[in-house]
Amino acid sequence: MADEVFKTEGTVLDEYKGTEKDVVIPNGVTGISAYAFKDNKTLVSVTIPEGVSEIGEYAFMGCTSLASASIPASVTSIESQAFDGCRALKEIRYAGTDWWGISKGYAWNRGVPATEAICPNGPAAIERFPEITEDENFRYKDSAIQRYKGAGKDVVIPEGVTAIGREAFMSCTSLASVVIPGSVTYIDGSAFNRCTSLTSVSIPASVTAIDNSTFSDCTALASVSIPESVTTIGDNAFDGCTSLSDVRYAGSKEQWEKIEKGEEWSCHIPAESVQCADGGVEVPKFDIKDGELEKYLGAAPSVTIPEGVTKIGGRAFDDCKSLASVTIPEGVTEIGSSAFRGCTSLSSVTIPEGVTEIGSCAFMSCTSLASVTIPGSVTEIGFGAFEDCTSLASVTIPEGVTKIGGVNGFIGYGAFKGCTSLASISIPVSVTEIGENAFFGCTSLAEIHYAGSKEQWYAVEKGEDWNKDVPATDVLVRKEPL
Repeated sequence: MADEVFKTEGTVLDEYKGTEKDVVIPNGVTGISAYAFKDNKTLVSVTIPEGVSEIGEYAFMGCTSLASASIPASVTSIESQAFDGCRALKEIRYAGTDWWGISKGYAWNRGVPATEAICPNGPAAIERFPEITEDENFRYKDSAIQRYKGAGKDVVIPEGVTAIGREAFMSCTSLASVVIPGSVTYIDGSAFNRCTSLTSVSIPASVTAIDNSTFSDCTALASVSIPESVTTIGDNAFDGCTSLSDVRYAGSKEQWEKIEKGEEWSCHIPAESVQCADGGVEVPKFDIKDGELEKYLGAAPSVTIPEGVTKIGGRAFDDCKSLASVTIPEGVTEIGSSAFRGCTSLSSVTIPEGVTEIGSCAFMSCTSLASVTIPGSVTEIGFGAFEDCTSLASVTIPEGVTKIGGVNGFIGYGAFKGCTSLASISIPVSVTEIGENAFFGCTSLAEIHYAGSKEQWYAVEKGEDWNKDVPATDVLVRKEPL
């Protein structure tokens, strides 16, 4: 099928070299190769013959005068960016009846104005590829802000924007204020996540949903106004907004209660209540189910756990940087894994009689924790329970402990690892094994007291590096050094 205008490879049209406005591709062609008509500025209409099964990638890309394309029923795939940039293409005719059955590649119709394919059995909607545009400050996807590119501290979002996309302003640490226009109806997840200088925000009455983590970790955010149009607030929407003391809602208390709120939407905010048009509604501070405190949601420096709690769940206070003191009520029997992990302001804790288990990593990295009282009821201290508590000066492990690290009589892996201020520790006779790295890096540990005899101490099995970098050279047993 050699031709000066239609260059083919076998039955595949490899390149069109003509200048005609209206092109009819010859019969016998079975495919249109990539780039075949690319950037042809004179082409106005093209008729593709029956028998063609594939329109290759970039085949008509940049044909800015192309207004009409006729596609046969034999076509099974239109490859990526085949008609990308054909901004005059308002008419697409398809000879088959299953337009949606054609496989279409990425951005095959980007910039194409046609909204439907004309088929024998009626028009078929064409899914329009979103238009990506940019200006000095924003990248847009259609009418939604996809990304803020500027560096200004005070931002005014242009009127006409309908949505603020996922992570659009994420980690814009200089952003201090933002004006959201009434045209915005949706704010996507993490849109303002970690905007650590943002101090206040007023959400317009056009917005119906605040998605997951939208304002999470905006640590300077002190006030927020929520319109009554909002029907859902997603998971962790304001989680970590540790300065958020003023939450206002334009609707009534009854309307506020009907809003669907995701898990931990208000976690670690100091606001005690939401101010509604007809009064305040308490912001929940404790997530308690069947006696287990699953999560502390507040940001207070001093916390009293409610009566009736029997277990402090895993990660219940995890990373509560503001927590300086906590009162644990009688009746609690278990402190879960990582329950207070990373509570860097927690300076002391009294564990009440009745607690039998301190979970693994329960107080790990509580770097201000200087003292801890462990009652005689405790029988298990999990691995890494006090690891990296760099202010902890002394610990007495009570008689009766049988599990330290998860195995009977075992001071487990890293239980007190990295406690650089730990100067003395008392170990009961009930302990039969000290695990690997148990006191690794306790560089101030000058006194180790053991309640049993020398023979019992020698019988205690000790793991590798249990006392690496520990300065103590003697273990004091029954008031006698070994």
